[in-house]
Amino acid sequence: MTADIPRKFLYHTLKTLFGWAICLLYGFSYKKYKPEAENFIMISNHLTDVDFLCMVKSFPNHFYYVASDAIGRNSFLHNLLTLLVNPIWRKKTTNDLTTVYQILKRTKAGESVCIFAEGGRSMDGRTLPVAASTGKLIKAAGVALITYKIKGGYFIQPRWAKKFRRGKFSGEVIGEYSAEQIKNMSAQQVQSIIEEDIFEDAYATQREVMAKYTGKNIAESIEVALYLCPECKGLSTLHSKGDKFTCESCGRVFKYDEYGFIESADGGVNHYDNLADWYRWEKEEIRSRKDEYLSYEETRPITTDKKQHLTILDNRSRRGDRHIYGDVTAYRDRMEFLSEEGQILSFDYNNFSDTDVLNRQSLIFTIKGGASYILNSDVTYTSPFKYIELICMLRTDGRNSRSG
Repeated sequence: MTADIPRKFLYHTLKTLFGWAICLLYGFSYKKYKPEAENFIMISNHLTDVDFLCMVKSFPNHFYYVASDAIGRNSFLHNLLTLLVNPIWRKKTTNDLTTVYQILKRTKAGESVCIFAEGGRSMDGRTLPVAASTGKLIKAAGVALITYKIKGGYFIQPRWAKKFRRGKFSGEVIGEYSAEQIKNMSAQQVQSIIEEDIFEDAYATQREVMAKYTGKNIAESIEVALYLCPECKGLSTLHSKGDKFTCESCGRVFKYDEYGFIESADGGVNHYDNLADWYRWEKEEIRSRKDEYLSYEETRPITTDKKQHLTILDNRSRRGDRHIYGDVTAYRDRMEFLSEEGQILSFDYNNFSDTDVLNRQSLIFTIKGGASYILNSDVTYTSPFKYIELICMLRTDGRNSRSG
């Protein structure tokens, strides 16, 4: 790609100038690695917003990234990233064949591509399932595979958190597999290698190293992840401030410490000492309520979040997006958005074709027929994961609209 020569020069310049700054700012350490292959596809786990800025320090090579087009909906950011790194844009909530085509096109041209194959960041610190077609993609590309693992990033920037912390944060190459080796493997074997190489259980690792992660107000916005109280089983009753979070229903107080663990702050029972176990419990608990919620009267709400921002996406340009402000409520068969002007937008659960979470607390969803929306809040902490569980659980057509 001759046209990208100036961009590659800029890439290496920025890598030198900003790579060190990012590493110093967040305490990232890395092992240098010189690939044997001239071009390759690199697969990495994904834990923070700065993963791609940190990992480039390990390599002398230039490579392209696959990035969510939800980032690129900001026209300024889209143009800036295109100028600097020319990423391959991937549509959130869809299996975009254009993305696959662009990956293959660039690898065939002798370029290298980096993919965060989970498609998102983990909420509980365990690596998310790798996209099922990844092994097939590597086989189709016919190039070498490099696997890269990042550790500590989950505690540097928890998926639910507003702010970064500083602590133990590192990355290194796990394996390099030549094009010939890939050729002699099945797609499933390639898939298994990727899943094994990039898997990380943040809390299991942390129990071994017990690294400290320091910052201000480190529990703030934890209710984005934790939407059920284990004491009283209250839904949407937890609220955070500083390094603590409290249940407004039963009064229990919990603390999130500098090691990423949870402790009782009021002398009561500490049901879960870590967010991962709490998060897995609440998913099982809310799913156990399916019959109860389905028995609710049509007008009885399951949960409501106020001061929400609903964006109706224009597929062509962000300039065409429509913005509505109001309250969102989940019922037994639908999700409703009541605008400040009194307008009601109703979304039947069976009409959701895809749901996913964008960034920290934005629910992005697509309705049958192609309309797409983003639901979030600029002033409150709302759990999009809660709504995804309800949508998937309460739909009656047997489909699972979960995308991420």
